[in-house]
Amino acid sequence: MGRVPAVMIRVCVVALLSLSFVACEQVFTTNWFGWARSQPGSMSDEGLDRYARDALRSGNDVRMADAFEELAERYEDEDGDLDEQYWPTLLDLGFAVSGVGAVVLSFPEAGDEGFAALETQILAVDDEVTDRTLACLDEIEPEAAGGDRFLYGALAATFRAVQEAEGWDEVASAPSMGDLDTDVADKLVRALEYADEAERLLLEGGKMNELREEMIEVVRGLDPDE
Repeated sequence: MGRVPAVMIRVCVVALLSLSFVACEQVFTTNWFGWARSQPGSMSDEGLDRYARDALRSGNDVRMADAFEELAERYEDEDGDLDEQYWPTLLDLGFAVSGVGAVVLSFPEAGDEGFAALETQILAVDDEVTDRTLACLDEIEPEAAGGDRFLYGALAATFRAVQEAEGWDEVASAPSMGDLDTDVADKLVRALEYADEAERLLLEGGKMNELREEMIEVVRGLDPDE
């Protein structure tokens, strides 16, 4: 068999290098765009809402936290225009990421002591995420949020009052609203307002049940002036 001409060898080498380059380019390009599409900051509001809903369904803490941070920043940006249709998703993420949702879900198993038995969990709720979430609840149209979100808001504001007072009993045993620290009283008043809105919306929507009613009464039961 004769020797392969040098020119043919060079052609083959160039062809192989070209194929390798194309393959590598496809891998890196695919990986880059796949990564970019998965980053909340690069998504449209609609895409971010879908991503957030998927994160909520998956229960993935990291994805939920990332989605909440991005949505909250867009909501809080003074030059931003996050459409109100996405605010309910922000609220759902906030209640989940803050730990409020986990406390609420533990309530049925807490026994006769109710939320007082969950004080350790309540004190561990993320106060910053909770406050940012409630700021959105203050601005949203009540009907757009719905009764359950206002119920969660009432409980979240109650938990913040308990955190400020450094204990459930410190709130529950106050002789009057005036005996509470101003920050505690303000948060408790906010919780009571949310509870009233939750009750109205749940009754109008035909969604009131024994458990929801019980949680609303827990909030109202902390009002020392009643």
